[in-house]
Amino acid sequence: MLNDIDLYKSGNKAPTRTNGRDAINVFKQRLHKSYIDSCTSLDESKEIDSVYDSFWNQYKTELAHYFRFLYNIIRYIDSSDATEQEKKLYMSLLRAQLSNQELTLIFYNCFSKSGKAFIKYVNKYDLFRDLGNDDLFDSDHMTLISQNHID
Repeated sequence: MLNDIDLYKSGNKAPTRTNGRDAINVFKQRLHKSYIDSCTSLDESKEIDSVYDSFWNQYKTELAHYFRFLYNIIRYIDSSDATEQEKKLYMSLLRAQLSNQELTLIFYNCFSKSGKAFIKYVNKYDLFRDLGNDDLFDSDHMTLISQNHID
C-alpha cells in the first residue's frame, strides 16, 4: 500500500485533510447525515441521544479535547470572582467566537452523557441565543432544551 509520500512522488495528490472551521462543518454534516439516516418513530430526545452517541463513539478522538477545553473555559468564567455583568461580557465574547456549526455541535453534545454538564452554562449564559432553528436538524429540537428536557 502506498503512503502519502509515495503518492506525492508518483504524481498523485496526497489525501486532503480538513482543518479548523472547515472540519467543524464536516463534523456537523456527518452528524446531520447520521440523524437523517436513522430517523425513526422513537421519542425524539432518545433518537438524538442514540444518534449522537454513535457519532461520538466514532469521532471522540477528534472532538473530545475541543469540548473539554470549551467546557473548562466556560466553567472558569462562571467560577471566577468576576461580577455577573463581567461574566456575561466574557461569555458574550466567547459566544461571538463560535460559529453556528460549532453551536450546533455543542447543542447536540448537550444530549450526550458527557455533554449534560454543559446545559447548566448553556441556560445560564444563553449560549444558543444566536443559534437559529434552521441550524438544527429539526426546528422542534430547540424546545427540547428550552423545556429543560436536559437536566
